[in-house]
Order: sequence, then C-alpha cells, then structure tokens
Amino acid sequence: MTGPADTGGPAGSPCWCCGQTFPDDELVHLGSHPEAAVCFRCAQFLSRKARQVQDQQSTSPAARARGVLDVSRDFVVEHDWHRLPVVGSALRWLGDRLP
Repeated sequence: MTGPADTGGPAGSPCWCCGQTFPDDELVHLGSHPEAAVCFRCAQFLSRKARQVQDQQSTSPAARARGVLDVSRDFVVEHDWHRLPVVGSALRWLGDRLP
C-alpha cells in the first residue's frame, strides 16, 4: 500500500497572505473560517493596514501622529533604507515597535 511521501519538511499550513508554510501554533486562524490563517508578521501588517483605514476617518491627534509615522515608514521602504547594512537593522527594529 502506498501513502503520501514523507518529505521530512516541517508540518504546518500556508499563510493565506504570504504563502509561506508555518507550524499551526505560529498562525492566527480566523474565527468563523478556521481554514484561513495568517502568520504573525502578516497579521501585524494587516492590523497596521486596518488601523490606517480607521485613522483616515479620524481627526484625533493620535491618528495624525500615526499618519506621520506611516508616511515615514513608506518613505523608508520606498528608498530601501531598511535594507542598509547598519542603519537597516535599527530601522526594522524601530518599525516593529512603533504603532
């Protein structure tokens, strides 16, 4: 009897956003659709994008400050500064910790 071949790779599921395979404990499963899952990095990205949409409808000082951060983040990525050898690691570290 033949069965599926064991590839020796990590067991898991693909992220619906980036397509990479992750162990199930490293994925966020959507409530009503548990078959849909995204990795932590993509979940953070989606959260940031949802916040940007909400902030566009708000005029609070906090929303304006986050807007400035978003424009700065986009500028850094557009110019590939986050890929620079020394400064890039500091920018990525900072980007992971800012809203």
